[in-house]
Amino acid sequence: GMTTNEEFKDAYCVVMDFIDTRPNTRKLFHALLNEMLVVLKEEEK
Repeated sequence: GMTTNEEFKDAYCVVMDFIDTRPNTRKLFHALLNEMLVVLKEEEK
């Protein structure tokens, strides 16, 4: 099922905490997130 905004925010915070421990991972994650958002928007059509 779909996650709620609260669940998404919690997951986002966890991921960001992890990413901040690894150099250059944030850029990669944001690229991945952008791709996912594009896919999700396409599926909504």
